[in-house]
Amino acid sequence: MPNLFFTLGLPRGGKTTLRNYFKNKCVIVSADDLRYIIYGERYNQNRENEVWEHRKYLLNYLMSQGKDIFIDETNTTKKRRESLIMMAKEYNYIITCFYINTSESVCIKRAEVENDQYIIPIIKRMAEQLETPIIEEGIDRILSIDGLKVKEEIESLINPNIENK
Repeated sequence: MPNLFFTLGLPRGGKTTLRNYFKNKCVIVSADDLRYIIYGERYNQNRENEVWEHRKYLLNYLMSQGKDIFIDETNTTKKRRESLIMMAKEYNYIITCFYINTSESVCIKRAEVENDQYIIPIIKRMAEQLETPIIEEGIDRILSIDGLKVKEEIESLINPNIENK
């Protein structure tokens, strides 16, 4: 059965560090990447629906091919995860959630170090709305990762035999 891996965590929490591990093992899908591809900027409220429609089309296509997929996004609410999980179930995917548990204060400090003031209010908003994932959502595996030790925990949590199809 094909695999769908998705991240859940705050911006600047370590999701992309985890993504880098999967770079040559899965197809990577990211709404952030799609924003740059579609309209060439970090965020544009007027074009967000377009991003999510393209993402849905892309995921349907990849899943119809049986590709292993890694989703690098925040997925902080059950509502945001719901359509992703439903689509993956339709294609008989094994669904793994990487819950990267990094505190709001650590994420804000990382943004400050990178001089990324833009993301700080987004971190605060997402921290308030974050809903911890549960198996009852339809997720097959939830792997919790300490956001301060992402690199150290990757090898102990991930099956090293995942191969790109």
